[in-house]
Formats: sequence, structure tokens, C-alpha cells
Amino acid sequence: MSLVLNGEDTHLRPLRESDSEYFCVWDNDEQASLYLGMKPLSKEKAKTVFNQFLSDPDGVYFGVIKRDEERIISYVFHDDKRMKEGQFSLWLRF
Repeated sequence: MSLVLNGEDTHLRPLRESDSEYFCVWDNDEQASLYLGMKPLSKEKAKTVFNQFLSDPDGVYFGVIKRDEERIISYVFHDDKRMKEGQFSLWLRF
């Protein structure tokens, strides 16, 4: 998928395998995990979760890219299955 959504300071693009390193850091952060009501994940578990995102047939996952640095600062996703159940999912991880 080559879709990119452009904003003034950021843009969205589909997640890439190379983004997994950021997920490992975010998902292992104790403060962020506490705020989100979850336990920190090991690097291995975070990679497993990330790979599930990449292969999820019901969801579309985008990296939020900081334009001036061209690095991923967060992610958002749309999950058709959850939308049908009346839920909307938005994860912002910095």
C-alpha cells in the first residue's frame, strides 16, 4: 500500500517492518504502559504484536511521521471489525 495522508507537521503512511524498533521502545516504557493500563512488553512480545499489526486482515495501521525529522512518532489504526461493533480505535504513542 502506498497511501500517504499529508498534514502540515506530520503525515501518515502505512507501517513498515523497520518501524518495529520504535514499538519495542514504546511498549516497554513503564510510564506509558501504566498510563494505558497495561504491563510493559518485552522486546520479543512487542515484535510479535507489531507483526500481528502488519498481517491483520481487519485493520489498517499507519505510522504518524514527524515531517521535519521523517521519523515515526506514533501510530493510528482503523479496524473494520471493531468499527462494526461500534468501537473506534486510535492509539497515539510517542
